[in-house]
Amino acid sequence: MFISRRVLFISLLAFAATLIAAIFTATTMPARAAPPGAPQAAALSHFSMSAWAFRPITSSTTYGVSASDCMYATSKSGPAIFLAELPLPEASIIKSVSFRYRNPGLPVSYVTLFANTGGIESSKTQAAAAAGTAIGVATSPEITVTVDLSDTFYFLSWYPNDASESVQLCSVQVNYLKSPVFGAFLPSVMR
Repeated sequence: MFISRRVLFISLLAFAATLIAAIFTATTMPARAAPPGAPQAAALSHFSMSAWAFRPITSSTTYGVSASDCMYATSKSGPAIFLAELPLPEASIIKSVSFRYRNPGLPVSYVTLFANTGGIESSKTQAAAAAGTAIGVATSPEITVTVDLSDTFYFLSWYPNDASESVQLCSVQVNYLKSPVFGAFLPSVMR
């Protein structure tokens, strides 16, 4: 049976549109609707980054990778400080910062959230790894920082406090609430 190219093309387009609509409907529909009048809890979102997103602030600080794929400072001249940009959506509300670490030695390490407005850095929160803890997760106290990208730059700072494998950063997670207007102007597919 012979099918013209035009008919075949149109039927493939219709199939693709049906498939795309099904995918978007499945990913945008909530699992269960809340009862009418019930308060809606905001879902906490997470931005995770590898330790490799961090870079030293001076060229005299070098770093290496451990067998567990964590990063550590190998040498330093002065304090070893590593920075990573924090690309969060506008008007998001940062709630906390967590980091996974390996500290087989005694030194303590810190991950700090900073905001830089007009060249002035201000510390927003800090998580500290427990000294002597082999593997762990450190979480900062809960905060409320609204992301304003019009004049503020957000970044994370890691201070390992030692240039050896005794202090390692494995990953960082920033917990935040999405802005109520985030995605408000994105197209949606409805049945």
